[in-house]
Amino acid sequence: DQMFSGNVDVLGDIKGKNPELERQLQLLFGMKGSSPSFVENLRSVCAPSLPALEPSLNELARIASLLTDLGFGYRIDFTSGRGFEYYTGIIFGFHSMGRKLGGGGRYDELIPLVGGRSVCASGFALYVDELMDLVEEMPRRERILVKAKEAEGLRDSLEVARLLRGAGYIAEFDLGYKETSDFRWIVDMRGGEGIELTDQLSGKKRRKSSPAELLRFLEEAGCK
Repeated sequence: DQMFSGNVDVLGDIKGKNPELERQLQLLFGMKGSSPSFVENLRSVCAPSLPALEPSLNELARIASLLTDLGFGYRIDFTSGRGFEYYTGIIFGFHSMGRKLGGGGRYDELIPLVGGRSVCASGFALYVDELMDLVEEMPRRERILVKAKEAEGLRDSLEVARLLRGAGYIAEFDLGYKETSDFRWIVDMRGGEGIELTDQLSGKKRRKSSPAELLRFLEEAGCK
C-alpha cells in the first residue's frame, strides 16, 4: 500500500535480504514514462531477474504502443494504484487539466474472494463531481409543443412533430397533460383552419397554412 502511494522508501525493509529484488522494485516504482520504449527498457532490465513480470510487461508494452498509435497522451506510473490494491492487472486513470476524472482496471481474482466463481472482470468509475466542473453549459434550445384541437387531428399532430424533430427541433406531442410553460412555441393543429403558432415569450399568435410554411418560419426565426 505504501508503494502504491509513492513511498518507495519502504523498500529499505528488504535491503540485505534480497538486494536484487530491492533494486528491481525501486526501478519499477521509482520511474515514470510516456512511451513504448520506456516499457521496453523496463522489460529488458527486469524480466531476467523477475520472469513472472514479463507477461504483464508485454501486455503493458502493447497497450502503450496502441495508445501512441491512436495519438492519446498517457503516463506510466506504477505508484498510481492507491486505493486500487484489489486490482490484479492493468490499472488506469483518466486525467484532464491536472485533475483525475476516474479510474479502473482488471480484478480477475476479486470475485472469488467474495464468494463468487472465478471469472475475468474489469471495470472503472467516473468522478461525476469532477466531470461536472469541466462541463461547459450548453446554450438553451427552444422547445416546441404540438397540440391537436380535436381528436381527428392527432394524426396530423404526430406527423408535424415528426417533421420538426427531423429538422432538428426539440418537439413533443401533447397528450393532454403537458405543462405548456415549459415550451417556447405552441403548435396548435386546427384541422381545416390551418396551424396556429403561439410564441409564449411575446404572446403573439401566427397562422400558418401548412407544415412547410411552419418550418420556414421557425428556420427564419432561428429557433433551433
